[in-house]
Amino acid sequence: KLEVSLTLTNKFEGVETDAGDTGAQSLLLSTKQMLADIMQFQPGDSLQEMLSLPATAEQEAAHKQLTAERQ
Repeated sequence: KLEVSLTLTNKFEGVETDAGDTGAQSLLLSTKQMLADIMQFQPGDSLQEMLSLPATAEQEAAHKQLTAERQ
């Protein structure tokens, strides 16, 4: 098994935004969570490979169960 560790940084950090504008922050966190989910369930040596491979029915079911448990 190969363990991969990625550090994601917010490229918008330090950029001035309106006090009520949390849309960019919310989008960033949502995207990070989706990528983490993909890496957990989808095989591949790179993110590009993981995103280009179709998901199996088992992978889809496991992901659906994970998202249901989060909610």
